[in-house]
Amino acid sequence: MWWIILTAFGLIFIILIYLLFARLFIEIDSNANIYKFGVAGLVSGEIILKYDSIWIRFIILGYRKEFDLIKPTKSISRIRVEKPLKQENTKPASIPNSFNRIVKVFVSFKVKKCVVSIDTGSMPLNGILYPWFYMLSVKINKKIMNNFWGENTLILRLENTLARMLWAYFKS
Repeated sequence: MWWIILTAFGLIFIILIYLLFARLFIEIDSNANIYKFGVAGLVSGEIILKYDSIWIRFIILGYRKEFDLIKPTKSISRIRVEKPLKQENTKPASIPNSFNRIVKVFVSFKVKKCVVSIDTGSMPLNGILYPWFYMLSVKINKKIMNNFWGENTLILRLENTLARMLWAYFKS
């Protein structure tokens, strides 16, 4: 009997370790209209822009579900608004401390791919910005540039783990 309990705790421990170190990703590609997010191997989501609607597709352990954000799923008249419960007087967290923690969590993301190409629409401003974008590109070792062709492009891939985000949150 004790081995069943030990096996259950071991399985829960393995699942928690996997969730802590599973790779979280966010991928944006404005050229191909790809907007993805998820946890590798478990959950993934995708925002699909079609002609007259915006779809969100979720894949959770092989189960696929799509939602249309433009077309409501329920009638507005059926939705019941409940009154909020009275809250006790609690001391709110200090805003600067919370903001610093959130910034630390965002900084913990690793930028795997970054390509930014901007055209301001003004030839003189593009000429002024060209050396600044070049210096920024060399400094951060990512491809950031401006162009004179009227194209605006963003290709971004961010990765993180839950363990790294928790470490950044509690460390600050």
